[in-house]
Amino acid sequence: MSNNNNSIQLNNNASSKNNKDKNKKSNAGRKSKYETHVKPYLHLITQWCKNGSTEAQIYKKLKVGKDGFYDYKKKYKELSEALKIGKDDSDDLVESALYKRAVGYSYDEVREEYDGDVLIKKTVVRKQEAPDTTAQIFWLKNRRPDRWRNNDRLEISNNNTDVHNAVLASLKQRETANKIKKAVEEINDANE
Repeated sequence: MSNNNNSIQLNNNASSKNNKDKNKKSNAGRKSKYETHVKPYLHLITQWCKNGSTEAQIYKKLKVGKDGFYDYKKKYKELSEALKIGKDDSDDLVESALYKRAVGYSYDEVREEYDGDVLIKKTVVRKQEAPDTTAQIFWLKNRRPDRWRNNDRLEISNNNTDVHNAVLASLKQRETANKIKKAVEEINDANE
């Protein structure tokens, strides 16, 4: 993603004020940083989210601090909505693409043959993309975790100390075996 099209120029009115204005202690009439650095760019914020920008990238583009940005999200519903709309749109596109990969899809491939600059033949070939098992697993683990999550969870109650001790012993054996394996590899590497 190119930053050239997404960069913004913020006006810094404070640098153009006379020196006598620096001594004023009152901020009466002065716009908040939200009004000058965020609100005018709500449409860009939505677009940046659609293009995959993170909130950290956005507040840096706006030249707003992290804490201030998150305070603005809480205080100004229009900022929260701009972020949500952009994120929802791009998340929907990714979800749709993941679904297509999971179930497979077909598409038309256009082949053109030329003689110099003259089109001789145009052929449309229907292609089929096979379902992707990795996408299927990801989809099912997230959409149906009760049936597809990894079952390597072990719950141990305080009442069953024998099971607890057996699990700890097994983990220690595995750790020792890994240390031995690593030492053997280091010795083999040193001998080569």
